[in-house]
Amino acid sequence: MKPRKPKRKNVKTAALCYQGCCGIFACALASGKRLRTGAEAEEYRRLFLSNVAGCRKPKNWMGGTHEWERAAFLRYLGLEHTDVTPREGKHLTLNQLLRRKDIYQTKAQYIVTVTEHCLYLRTNKSKPKLYCVDQRGVNMRLDSEKLKRDLRKRVMSVWRVDGDAESTKSDASAESTMSSSDTELENSARVLQAVVRRCLNSF
Repeated sequence: MKPRKPKRKNVKTAALCYQGCCGIFACALASGKRLRTGAEAEEYRRLFLSNVAGCRKPKNWMGGTHEWERAAFLRYLGLEHTDVTPREGKHLTLNQLLRRKDIYQTKAQYIVTVTEHCLYLRTNKSKPKLYCVDQRGVNMRLDSEKLKRDLRKRVMSVWRVDGDAESTKSDASAESTMSSSDTELENSARVLQAVVRRCLNSF
Protein backbone atom coordinates (compact mmCIF):
# COMPACT_ATOMS: atom_id res chain seq x y z
CA MET A 1 0.00 0.00 0.00
CA LYS A 2 1.37 3.39 -1.01
CA PRO A 3 2.08 5.57 2.05
CA ARG A 4 0.09 8.78 2.31
CA LYS A 5 1.84 12.11 2.35
CA PRO A 6 1.65 13.48 5.92
CA LYS A 7 -0.80 16.36 6.33
CA ARG A 8 0.53 19.82 7.13
CA LYS A 9 -1.14 22.38 9.34
CA ASN A 10 -0.16 25.09 6.85
CA VAL A 11 -0.66 23.73 3.33
CA LYS A 12 1.00 26.83 1.87
CA THR A 13 4.36 25.48 3.05
CA ALA A 14 3.86 22.25 1.08
CA ALA A 15 5.51 21.60 -2.28
CA LEU A 16 4.03 23.66 -5.10
CA CYS A 17 2.52 20.61 -6.80
CA TYR A 18 0.18 20.14 -3.79
CA GLN A 19 -1.11 23.72 -3.92
CA GLY A 20 -4.21 24.70 -5.90
CA CYS A 21 -2.63 27.72 -7.55
CA CYS A 22 -2.88 26.77 -11.23
CA GLY A 23 -4.38 30.10 -12.36
CA ILE A 24 -1.73 32.23 -10.67
CA PHE A 25 1.00 29.85 -11.87
CA ALA A 26 -0.18 30.15 -15.50
CA CYS A 27 -0.32 33.96 -15.35
CA ALA A 28 3.14 34.17 -13.77
CA LEU A 29 4.62 31.81 -16.36
CA ALA A 30 3.08 33.85 -19.18
CA SER A 31 4.95 36.87 -17.80
CA GLY A 32 8.23 34.94 -17.84
CA LYS A 33 8.33 33.90 -14.16
CA ARG A 34 8.19 30.17 -13.39
CA LEU A 35 7.12 29.61 -9.79
CA ARG A 36 9.19 26.84 -8.21
CA THR A 37 8.59 27.04 -4.45
CA GLY A 38 5.75 27.59 -2.02
CA ALA A 39 7.36 30.89 -0.99
CA GLU A 40 7.28 32.17 -4.57
CA ALA A 41 3.65 31.11 -4.91
CA GLU A 42 2.81 32.99 -1.69
CA GLU A 43 4.53 36.10 -3.04
CA TYR A 44 2.36 35.99 -6.17
CA ARG A 45 -0.77 35.33 -4.11
CA ARG A 46 -0.04 38.57 -2.25
CA LEU A 47 0.52 40.42 -5.54
CA PHE A 48 -2.77 39.01 -6.83
CA LEU A 49 -4.76 40.07 -3.76
CA SER A 50 -3.18 43.54 -3.75
CA ASN A 51 -3.67 44.32 -7.43
CA VAL A 52 -6.91 42.64 -8.53
CA ALA A 53 -9.64 45.12 -7.63
CA GLY A 54 -12.80 43.58 -6.19
CA CYS A 55 -11.11 40.27 -5.37
CA ARG A 56 -12.28 38.74 -2.08
CA LYS A 57 -10.62 35.56 -0.80
CA PRO A 58 -10.66 33.71 2.56
CA LYS A 59 -7.53 33.52 4.72
CA ASN A 60 -6.85 29.90 3.71
CA TRP A 61 -7.09 30.73 -0.01
CA MET A 62 -4.57 28.70 -2.03
CA GLY A 63 -4.93 30.32 -5.44
CA GLY A 64 -8.23 29.35 -7.06
CA THR A 65 -9.23 32.12 -9.50
CA HIS A 66 -12.08 33.28 -11.74
CA GLU A 67 -11.54 34.32 -15.37
CA TRP A 68 -12.15 38.02 -14.72
CA GLU A 69 -9.57 37.90 -11.91
CA ARG A 70 -6.98 36.26 -14.18
CA ALA A 71 -7.65 38.90 -16.85
CA ALA A 72 -7.06 41.67 -14.31
CA PHE A 73 -3.89 39.99 -13.02
CA LEU A 74 -2.51 39.66 -16.55
CA ARG A 75 -3.07 43.39 -17.06
CA TYR A 76 -1.21 44.08 -13.82
CA LEU A 77 1.68 41.92 -15.11
CA GLY A 78 1.76 44.03 -18.29
CA LEU A 79 0.22 41.43 -20.59
CA GLU A 80 -2.65 41.55 -23.06
CA HIS A 81 -4.73 38.56 -24.04
CA THR A 82 -7.10 37.62 -26.86
CA ASP A 83 -9.91 35.12 -26.41
CA VAL A 84 -9.45 32.53 -29.18
CA THR A 85 -11.78 29.88 -27.77
CA PRO A 86 -13.16 27.77 -30.67
CA ARG A 87 -16.89 28.47 -31.08
CA GLU A 88 -18.01 25.79 -33.53
CA GLY A 89 -20.87 24.67 -31.31
CA LYS A 90 -19.45 21.34 -30.12
CA HIS A 91 -17.56 21.36 -26.84
CA LEU A 92 -13.90 20.40 -27.15
CA THR A 93 -11.72 18.34 -24.85
CA LEU A 94 -8.16 19.46 -24.21
CA ASN A 95 -6.94 16.56 -26.35
CA GLN A 96 -9.02 17.77 -29.31
CA LEU A 97 -7.87 21.36 -28.82
CA LEU A 98 -4.17 20.47 -28.86
CA ARG A 99 -4.62 18.55 -32.13
CA ARG A 100 -6.16 21.48 -33.98
CA LYS A 101 -3.95 23.00 -36.68
CA ASP A 102 -4.99 26.53 -35.77
CA ILE A 103 -3.46 25.88 -32.34
CA TYR A 104 -0.40 23.65 -32.72
CA GLN A 105 0.82 25.31 -35.95
CA THR A 106 1.13 28.67 -34.20
CA LYS A 107 4.12 29.96 -32.29
CA ALA A 108 2.51 31.49 -29.24
CA GLN A 109 1.61 31.09 -25.59
CA TYR A 110 -1.85 30.46 -24.21
CA ILE A 111 -3.72 30.12 -20.93
CA VAL A 112 -6.21 27.27 -21.30
CA THR A 113 -9.00 26.80 -18.78
CA VAL A 114 -10.47 23.30 -18.57
CA THR A 115 -12.88 21.78 -16.04
CA GLU A 116 -11.63 22.83 -12.58
CA HIS A 117 -8.10 23.49 -13.82
CA CYS A 118 -5.93 26.00 -15.65
CA LEU A 119 -2.85 25.27 -17.79
CA TYR A 120 -0.16 27.26 -19.55
CA LEU A 121 0.32 26.18 -23.18
CA ARG A 122 3.32 26.96 -25.40
CA THR A 123 3.19 26.12 -29.11
CA ASN A 124 6.00 26.08 -31.66
CA LYS A 125 4.69 25.20 -35.14
CA SER A 126 4.20 21.45 -34.60
CA LYS A 127 2.44 18.95 -32.33
CA PRO A 128 5.65 17.31 -31.01
CA LYS A 129 6.98 20.70 -29.84
CA LEU A 130 3.93 21.97 -27.95
CA TYR A 131 3.72 21.48 -24.20
CA CYS A 132 1.47 22.31 -21.27
CA VAL A 133 2.56 23.26 -17.75
CA ASP A 134 0.72 23.56 -14.45
CA GLN A 135 1.92 24.03 -10.86
CA ARG A 136 3.58 20.60 -10.97
CA GLY A 137 6.27 22.38 -13.00
CA VAL A 138 6.69 19.71 -15.70
CA ASN A 139 6.65 20.49 -19.44
CA MET A 140 3.99 17.99 -20.53
CA ARG A 141 3.97 16.93 -24.19
CA LEU A 142 0.92 15.39 -25.85
CA ASP A 143 2.07 11.86 -25.00
CA SER A 144 2.95 12.68 -21.39
CA GLU A 145 1.49 10.42 -18.71
CA LYS A 146 1.11 13.46 -16.44
CA LEU A 147 -1.16 15.18 -18.98
CA LYS A 148 -3.52 12.22 -19.45
CA ARG A 149 -5.89 13.16 -16.65
CA ASP A 150 -6.46 16.60 -18.20
CA LEU A 151 -6.75 15.59 -21.86
CA ARG A 152 -10.31 14.32 -21.33
CA LYS A 153 -11.46 17.52 -19.62
CA ARG A 154 -13.72 20.00 -21.36
CA VAL A 155 -12.15 23.24 -22.60
CA MET A 156 -13.83 26.29 -21.06
CA SER A 157 -11.68 29.05 -22.58
CA VAL A 158 -8.48 29.61 -24.57
CA TRP A 159 -6.57 32.89 -24.25
CA ARG A 160 -3.60 33.78 -26.44
CA VAL A 161 -1.28 35.89 -24.30
CA ASP A 162 0.89 38.55 -25.96
CA GLY A 163 4.07 40.18 -24.73
CA ASP A 164 5.98 37.81 -22.44
CA ALA A 165 9.51 38.22 -21.13
CA GLU A 166 10.80 35.17 -23.02
CA SER A 167 9.81 36.50 -26.45
CA THR A 168 11.24 39.93 -25.59
CA LYS A 169 14.58 38.35 -24.73
CA SER A 170 14.51 36.32 -27.95
CA ASP A 171 13.81 39.42 -30.03
CA ALA A 172 16.62 41.32 -28.35
CA SER A 173 19.00 38.41 -28.93
CA ALA A 174 18.01 38.23 -32.60
CA GLU A 175 18.56 41.96 -33.05
CA SER A 176 21.96 41.69 -31.36
CA THR A 177 22.96 38.79 -33.64
CA MET A 178 21.87 40.68 -36.76
CA SER A 179 23.77 43.78 -35.65
CA SER A 180 26.89 41.70 -35.04
CA SER A 181 26.60 40.07 -38.48
CA ASP A 182 26.23 43.47 -40.17
CA THR A 183 29.38 44.72 -38.42
CA GLU A 184 31.35 41.65 -39.55
CA LEU A 185 30.22 42.17 -43.15
CA GLU A 186 31.27 45.82 -43.07
CA ASN A 187 34.72 44.89 -41.73
CA SER A 188 35.15 42.21 -44.40
CA ALA A 189 34.21 44.71 -47.12
CA ARG A 190 36.84 47.19 -45.87
CA VAL A 191 39.54 44.49 -45.86
CA LEU A 192 38.60 43.46 -49.41
CA GLN A 193 38.74 47.05 -50.62
CA ALA A 194 42.22 47.48 -49.10
CA VAL A 195 43.47 44.31 -50.83
CA VAL A 196 42.09 45.50 -54.19
CA ARG A 197 43.83 48.89 -53.79
CA ARG A 198 47.17 47.22 -53.06
CA CYS A 199 46.84 45.02 -56.14
CA LEU A 200 46.02 47.99 -58.36
CA ASN A 201 48.94 50.00 -56.97
CA SER A 202 51.38 47.18 -57.65
CA PHE A 203 50.79 47.39 -61.43
